[in-house]
Amino acid sequence: MEFYEVVNEDGQEYFRHMKAIPTGGICLACHGKTIAPNLISKLDELYPDDKARGYSVGQIRGAFTFKTKL
Repeated sequence: MEFYEVVNEDGQEYFRHMKAIPTGGICLACHGKTIAPNLISKLDELYPDDKARGYSVGQIRGAFTFKTKL
């Protein structure tokens, strides 16, 4: 669920880190299979291209990742 490494890219060392985003119970209000109709309307308005719905607790929704120079 988490990975990190030091990599060399074009002679420069970087630290890279990635951590999975598991779906928790609170996440289901916006990302679950059953979303309140008024919330669906607002999500569609604010995030028209978002497809992150239909998840269950424990499923992976994505990952946080960053890279920084050493």
